[in-house]
Amino acid sequence: LCPPFLYGARCDKQNHRVSVSVQIAAPEGRTTFIFVIYLLERTFGVINSFHQIRYLSVRDCNTKFNFHLLYSSRPKRPDGVYSVRIDLFEMVTLKYRSSWSFAILFPILPVYRLPIHLTAPYLAASATVDCSLHCPVGQGQCVRFINTGDVFCRCQPGWTGPACTIPYECHCSPDSLCVGVWNRTSICVCPAFKFGRRCYLNNDRCERFDAKQCQHGGQCIPSDVPIYSGEATMCLCPAGRFGETCQTPDTRIDISLAMSN
Repeated sequence: LCPPFLYGARCDKQNHRVSVSVQIAAPEGRTTFIFVIYLLERTFGVINSFHQIRYLSVRDCNTKFNFHLLYSSRPKRPDGVYSVRIDLFEMVTLKYRSSWSFAILFPILPVYRLPIHLTAPYLAASATVDCSLHCPVGQGQCVRFINTGDVFCRCQPGWTGPACTIPYECHCSPDSLCVGVWNRTSICVCPAFKFGRRCYLNNDRCERFDAKQCQHGGQCIPSDVPIYSGEATMCLCPAGRFGETCQTPDTRIDISLAMSN
């Protein structure tokens, strides 16, 4: 049984791939995010492979995420124009926030190393920019990459391609988000309490591990099932509270001014 980047009868051959290392800064410590990273063939908008990161600032701020994005053909197409695109969503609401694009500068290399440092923006990307591509209303949304300024057509669920003109059937759960299609399979972004390829499996850790009850309006966030290690849940505290269960108020100074004649 070979790891994803190797193949062959004895795992003695290497797949052409992009080796990605991502470190994320999110000034909003109380917001949870999902980053979806795609390896794209830009001419036809084909997704070669993808990876997802579920990010919580208070838990993952010093974490480097390392993974491989594989080309869909073996070896990769020599005439292909490839790039890595990253889409950012809020985990609780699944609201789209922003996108980045990184070109593969040396496609001749069988293994391309791509270090990335991202800062999650406070505001969602504007949808009122002019789009040089034909982006049909109801099928796509014109947005701008925040690191390059280039405009692209971000497809609505059920549509794919550079101009969002290719339909496909979404097989994700109704409360999840369909963001594309890979290998004839829907790419699903799951809400905080769901997991699985199509987001039909429930993550009930906040219900089962009830020893850590979040107080004062804190929100319980379950750890990801596939990479569980350490704490099963974490409390996402509201402004003014901190601690494992949001039990401690932030230090503050209250000032009262009295006016006198």
